[in-house]
Amino acid sequence: MKKRVLLSAVLAIAMFFSGLSVPLEQPLAAVAKTSLDAGTVSVNTILKNTKTIKTLSASNTSPGKAKTKYQKMIALKKKYPEGTPWDNDNVYEWHAFESDGIIYEMHGCAAFAAILSDAAFGKNAKTKQINKPKASKVKVGDILRINDDTHSVIVLKVKKDHWVIAEGNYNSSVHWNRKLPKDTIIDYLYRRK
Repeated sequence: MKKRVLLSAVLAIAMFFSGLSVPLEQPLAAVAKTSLDAGTVSVNTILKNTKTIKTLSASNTSPGKAKTKYQKMIALKKKYPEGTPWDNDNVYEWHAFESDGIIYEMHGCAAFAAILSDAAFGKNAKTKQINKPKASKVKVGDILRINDDTHSVIVLKVKKDHWVIAEGNYNSSVHWNRKLPKDTIIDYLYRRK
């Protein structure tokens, strides 16, 4: 039911912006077809009389699959440049564990890391928590929970002696490309697939 309501809303918005109108008395879509293709959602709208109105395309939150995880995350630097104010009032609904029936409301640093993670892997990517991981096992896109479980960062690059990270709510703002030494204690991490 949730998907149908969301799809109906998408169809109504698409028709509004495309300049098409349907009388309010007439139900909008009898049939709607969606398909995912390399990071793009295509919606074909078909009315009751089966006349195709228009095919629309809209990019989802993650750029195309041709880009690397790093490129997908760093692309958000335009939206959230270095120094953007960011604190615990910044909230993001993270669906990484939705298949387990859990939706997290992330705040501050965790919210920023979750936004970048969704950009890199997609909102529905499987997620697992790894407790006390070894530094040598950390990968690009991992969300590290550090500082006695008080701060979250996301790994942009893995180097020999450090990780290049992005983070929110570090001195109440967004930071890109900070070096985090590999001897930093990681309480746990979230890894997406």
